[in-house]
Amino acid sequence: KSSTICSCRPRDRPMSASYSYSSPSRSRSPRGLGVGSYVEVTGLETATALNGRRGVVVSASDERWAVLLEVDDVDGPALKAVPKEKLQMVKLGEEARCLRFRNVPEGYTSSLMREELEDEGFGPDEVLYLLHDMQQHQTYVFAASARVAQQIVTNFDGRRLERLGPGELPDSCLRQNVKLEWL
Repeated sequence: KSSTICSCRPRDRPMSASYSYSSPSRSRSPRGLGVGSYVEVTGLETATALNGRRGVVVSASDERWAVLLEVDDVDGPALKAVPKEKLQMVKLGEEARCLRFRNVPEGYTSSLMREELEDEGFGPDEVLYLLHDMQQHQTYVFAASARVAQQIVTNFDGRRLERLGPGELPDSCLRQNVKLEWL
């Protein structure tokens, strides 16, 4: 399996770390890093295995930022607390925009989310990168442009994802509708 930016690997196991997610409007550093940034870890002296790993900033504080990192094909992505000075922003394209899907149904993986997007006509040229957080039921999608991001929002915001089959209706049907936010 390839670990290139455009490919998505299935995530079959939940992550062990737990972090609370901050508002996307907070904690933007002078280097342009903030929640929703696509980053690479560099210069760690203790957890050197994380150097070179890429992922998405999911929350930020003064000292350490929570980053959902691609770790390996077996365990899937993992949340790691990384000092902000050890994060390097990676450009996916001049016009790339990050979206966060919330309320993704349990059991979804990166590949199922990729299928949902492809069924709506969003292929590798439109979706540059996708990373699914099974623990928080969220998916981070980097669209090629603001226009593509807006079309993804139009197609998916408030929609119920049922690729795993329709489930029993909960007390509130809205609980299962995905919500999208710009990061």
